[in-house]
Amino acid sequence: DEVIMICKGDSAFVEARSAVDNYSWSDGVKSPGRYLTEPGRYIVSVYDRATCAESKDTIRVALKSTFEPRITSIPKTVCEGDSITLSVDGPINSWLWSNGDQTQSTFVKTSGKYTCVTLDSAGCTATSEITVTVNPRPRPTIQANRSLTICLDDVITLTAPPGFRKYEWNTGETGRSITTDQGGDYVVTAVDDNGCIGTSDTTRGCLLYTSPSPRDRTR
Repeated sequence: DEVIMICKGDSAFVEARSAVDNYSWSDGVKSPGRYLTEPGRYIVSVYDRATCAESKDTIRVALKSTFEPRITSIPKTVCEGDSITLSVDGPINSWLWSNGDQTQSTFVKTSGKYTCVTLDSAGCTATSEITVTVNPRPRPTIQANRSLTICLDDVITLTAPPGFRKYEWNTGETGRSITTDQGGDYVVTAVDDNGCIGTSDTTRGCLLYTSPSPRDRTR
């Protein structure tokens, strides 16, 4: 049998020729010429009504390459500001990414769909795609239960928003809220469910040292 080699997704035009005009292909097509797009064995029959003679011919279609490129990502998801590495491995001669890169791997930092057109060693092109998700970093805020200016023997409670997996204050405490009687700068770092880390702006507490009243002074 004659063998026609095609790439996946391509087609080959074939045409049967005979003195009679009564064609029938094994898959039901009745015209002499046709496009073949799938691998397989195709038989064309020609029937001569005048002589009741039937002749057949066979052609086979095979794929030049069965390689199917696939984009892999390391890591699977990233946080805002980080990069993710996309790669296509295999018997490939050239790459063309949707961001313009022409290397085996590309580095991306934004969410969206990325495609890569590859040319393999058999001369076949294929397009693969992947959707990248870049998660925003948390932006925790600090809320105080009272004025940030406190006097001696007073305390203030500072609280971060709920919903984070982990909290860590610059004081070393790891709860959502902290209580302090000290002035100074306070910052909280939060980790969300995606593992992304964000740090709050600095909150400054002011401690007022009051002088003793006149009646408490030593004469």
